[in-house]
Amino acid sequence: MEEVQTILAMGAGGSTKLVDKEGGRLERVFNYKFPLEYNKHFELMLKRKNEIEEFYAKEK
Repeated sequence: MEEVQTILAMGAGGSTKLVDKEGGRLERVFNYKFPLEYNKHFELMLKRKNEIEEFYAKEK
């Protein structure tokens, strides 16, 4: 399977894949699988979600 498209995952165990076709960059952002872990590390989860915005801000 080629890495040619961005996929935004929501929910437990999700894996977001960010693809920058022009720059050739590929990054992944993972969610915790279990609600207890997700809630325990909520600040980290917010930081990871902000990385999505930063990834695309670098393209401009």
